[in-house]
Amino acid sequence: MAARQQIKPSLLITEKDDQLFALDTESGRVHEFNVTAKMILQLFLEPRDEDEAAAAFARAFDIPHAQALEDVRTMLAQFRANDLLLPDSEAACRAST
Repeated sequence: MAARQQIKPSLLITEKDDQLFALDTESGRVHEFNVTAKMILQLFLEPRDEDEAAAAFARAFDIPHAQALEDVRTMLAQFRANDLLLPDSEAACRAST
């Protein structure tokens, strides 16, 4: 089974027009997301694996699954670099409850 990912619950999220803003209450950092990043972030508010997210993303934007998977992986790497994801083990525990 593929690793499940999830956005940290410490993010306070708000939307304005086509953009999404997230305040990380742990670090105090504010993050701004464009339409693509917003969609991918919203997919990972619940634990899900890359393939599940890519399938939903491909449907939403009417793009090939391979392109969606590449986009999801790119965004997950950026989320990880900005410490926006739960650790893998914690996301897996949340998925099983």
